Parts: sequence; C-alpha cells; structure tokens
Amino acid sequence: MWVSAGTDVFKVEGRYRKADDVARIVSRAREELDSLTPAGRKSS
Repeated sequence: MWVSAGTDVFKVEGRYRKADDVARIVSRAREELDSLTPAGRKSS
C-alpha cells in the first residue's frame, strides 16, 4: 500500500528495543520490500 503510493522512506522506532529485535524487524521489512521491487531496478 505505501509503496504503491510512492513512499520511499520507512522509519522503525528502535530506541527502546533490543538491537536484535530491530535487526529482525528491518530484515523482514527489507525482504518484503525487495520482493516488490523488480530485479535490477535501482532506487533514485
């Protein structure tokens, strides 16, 4: 939804989370976002 609307920045509130929790959240989000991006496409 946000990607199709043109959003290109996502903020993860990680100040009060453990580093491994933030890493897990970011990793999962990155996998999902990468699956939506055509292979070889570069971000602007």
